[in-house]
Amino acid sequence: MLKPLIVFGMVFISLSHSNIQAQCVLNLGKDTSICEGESIQLTAATGFDTYQWNTGNTNASIVVNSSGQYSCSVTKLSANLVNNGDFSLGNTGFSSNYIIGTGGNWGPLSNPGTYEVGTDPLLFHNNFYSFGDHTTGSGNMMICNGSAVANEIVWQQTISIKPNTEYKFSAWMASVENTNAGSEAQLQFSINGSLIGPVTNAALTGGQWKNFFVTWISGNTNTAVIKIVDQNTLMGGNDFALDDIHFMEYCKTSDTIKINVLPKPQASFTQNPSTGLAVLPVQFSNTSINASTNNWVFGDGAFSILPNPIHLYQQTGVYTATLIASNGIDRCNDTAKAVVHVLADPEPKVIIPNIFSPNKDGVNDVFTVLAENMKELEMNIYNRWGNLIHSFNPLKEGWDGQSQAEGTYYYLVKGRSLLNIEFNGKGTIELRR
Repeated sequence: MLKPLIVFGMVFISLSHSNIQAQCVLNLGKDTSICEGESIQLTAATGFDTYQWNTGNTNASIVVNSSGQYSCSVTKLSANLVNNGDFSLGNTGFSSNYIIGTGGNWGPLSNPGTYEVGTDPLLFHNNFYSFGDHTTGSGNMMICNGSAVANEIVWQQTISIKPNTEYKFSAWMASVENTNAGSEAQLQFSINGSLIGPVTNAALTGGQWKNFFVTWISGNTNTAVIKIVDQNTLMGGNDFALDDIHFMEYCKTSDTIKINVLPKPQASFTQNPSTGLAVLPVQFSNTSINASTNNWVFGDGAFSILPNPIHLYQQTGVYTATLIASNGIDRCNDTAKAVVHVLADPEPKVIIPNIFSPNKDGVNDVFTVLAENMKELEMNIYNRWGNLIHSFNPLKEGWDGQSQAEGTYYYLVKGRSLLNIEFNGKGTIELRR
């Protein structure tokens, strides 16, 4: 709580404020990788007064979806340590080398080096503009007819502070009439007898409020005599108003996080063989791209994380082998599947009849070959002069013999079993009607 104390004409402020520096910690987290097509929300801690990301965003959080380094700078201010900085309590809580207006031809502020606290500059000088204060537009401000003495103290207050702490000293000023360049008020801060920061010129247009501020580190002192002085030595045009004077504990910190967007994996593999007798060893060859880890599920209860495993299928059956390829992020993966046939006894069987009767009586009208465990089969039919008269795939169709006369025909057959065992045969066929 702020308590003004008057001691020998000087103003001291006893204060109690929170430890802003202890709260001035920002941690955006560890560097993070995301998957292509994803986005991630980066959040700075809440409770700061300002946020400035290197993307230009000024919110506490941003959403990003591209690789890069993202940094955020934050600031935090304590409560205002200045007593009556908005002059809402009137002419109290501060000291000045200016004196209360003594009056004259143009009103109370006719003479240089005088001031009043009020709501409208025009009330105190006939040539001053009529405008409201900075705080609410209808409250008090300090209205000054500028002194012609450089470094003259316009406003002063003494504040208890913490050593080795950064503070922000801020105020708003406005010319009380239109003025020319060089004639306007030229204000500067002073702390403990030293001028701080640059000289700031008031706006040339009357009634236009302008902020000026500095930051300052207290060093080993625990008291700050803070002042606002005017560096202009001209009397004409050097007339101004002050409002909203602040002296606040100040912190500024930042943090950076690196986001890496990883390309999405594309899972693929080959297996050799894909069909065979139990016990069947199968070589799996990983052809995935953009993947750093591999998880194999072989479909028989077994697993592997090797890049190119060999798996032994012990039992007969049809198994679906699955590869889950990942780039190291759990949610960033792709899946590929393939089927493996493990056979019990794939002995090829080809049964070829030696007679058929294509007379359209619905009985034995088509010459049909019965085949088991064959993946390829081709049959050529020849007449008794050795001429090829028909070729077909017995696994898919038969021969109806409709264009041929009765008699004996010859055939050659060749094929390949499911285990790639070659099959060859020949014989005769009797065609009767």
